[in-house]
Order: sequence, then C-alpha cells, then structure tokens
Amino acid sequence: MTKSRIIALSVRTKIWSGFALFLSLLAIMSVISAFSLRDVEDRVVEVVEKRQPTVILTKELATQLQKAASSLGFYLLSQEREHRNNYQASLQRVDEVITSIKSLPNVQDDTAATSLVQEIEEDIRQFRGLETGLFAAAESIEKNFPGIAYANANINSISRNILQLTSQMILSEMEEESSDL
Repeated sequence: MTKSRIIALSVRTKIWSGFALFLSLLAIMSVISAFSLRDVEDRVVEVVEKRQPTVILTKELATQLQKAASSLGFYLLSQEREHRNNYQASLQRVDEVITSIKSLPNVQDDTAATSLVQEIEEDIRQFRGLETGLFAAAESIEKNFPGIAYANANINSISRNILQLTSQMILSEMEEESSDL
C-alpha cells in the first residue's frame, strides 16, 4: 500500500502542480494583457483627445479656404453681392479655425506644427492683401479689361472725332443742293 500511496500522492501532486502551473501562466497572461490594454488605451486617448481635434480642425480649415476661393471666383465673374458676402464669411471662419488650431495643446507643444500654422496664417494674410485689388478689378470694367481702358484713353476720342466729322460731312452734303455738272 505504500507504493500505491506514493503513486496517489504523486498523481495528486502532479494534478495540483499542473493547476498551479496553469494558474500562474494564466496570471502572467492576464498581467501582460492588462499592460497591453493600458498601452492601447494610452494610444487611443492620444489619438482621440490630441490628434483627432487637430485633424478635424485642419480639414475644416481646408474646406473653408476652398469655399472662400470659390466664392471669390464667383464674385469676380458675376459681381453678385451674395458671393462676396460668402467669401467674407468663409474668411471669417478661417480666422476662427486658425485661432482654434493655435490653441490646441499638441500644436503649442510642437514647434514644427506651430511654424506650419504660422506659415498658413501668413499665406492667408497675403491672400487677403490681394482682395482690394481684385474687388476693384471686378467692380470696374476698365480695370477688369485693360483693352477697354486703353481704348477709352487712346482710341475712343479719335473715333468720336472721326464719327462727328463724318456725321457733319453727311449732313452738309444733305443740305447742299444738287448741282448739274
């Protein structure tokens, strides 16, 4: 019986040892999974709280700039006040979006992102600097079509004189009595 008791103890010990080994492997896997999940959570928080607002605002900026350029183009072609108002409203929204982007913590902490935002802001300032000349050209036919300005300055006065002299010649001929030559 001692031999069966040793075998029984040995089987019992083997079973408990197997359970202990399995439980320790399970605990190790759980700890590794918990660390991995914590790392995934940190990355998701980074994306959702820091990167995603930046992406959303930059897409909004691109959309508003495109709307402003389209509205300006329509205004220059049609001179309709509605398009000019849409252009100005889009540029107002562009200013708001740039201010929002500049206030984001990840943009403030990143010197490369800050310099990019400043470059974009400078480009928009230059774009806005053209607006006075473009509006003046759209509202004046002579500025919009330089050929008309040249014609008004140089050709139209000569053309009017020739037309006036021709009219006088025709009228004087009509007033003249016919002669029998």
